[in-house]
Amino acid sequence: PNPKYGKDLVLCHNDLLVKNIVYNNKNQTISFIDFEFTHLNYALFDIANHFIEYAGVENADFSIYPSYDEQKRWLKIYFQTRQFDQQRINDDLCRLIRKFSALVHLAWGLEALVQGKLSSIDFDYVNYAKMRFNCYQNLRSLLFENA
Repeated sequence: PNPKYGKDLVLCHNDLLVKNIVYNNKNQTISFIDFEFTHLNYALFDIANHFIEYAGVENADFSIYPSYDEQKRWLKIYFQTRQFDQQRINDDLCRLIRKFSALVHLAWGLEALVQGKLSSIDFDYVNYAKMRFNCYQNLRSLLFENA
């Protein structure tokens, strides 16, 4: 198996939102922070999570999820940087990432329910979970499509 294409387990951040990506303009470097959810996962889960996080958290707008063309532009830079075969960037890869998006919503919905019970942070975790489960329900059928 080749983990380069996101179908195998690799070490993933699992919370790759913009607030966890720090750009140093002086050095022109990128760093990642907040590794509490880091674990083995599929690389495409991390990419799907990143695309979903375009929506934000409070007043999330999941319509901001990037189109296939936008995803391909992002993936081209990502693949170039990682020195991966760019021939793999196509609609099928974008569809697979979209399938992972369903799983991302499910995972964050479950996490929100846990945090609703455990966290002392003043946040409406229950409604956030409902929103994420609704997004999962809207995408769930993708998980059972062929291809």
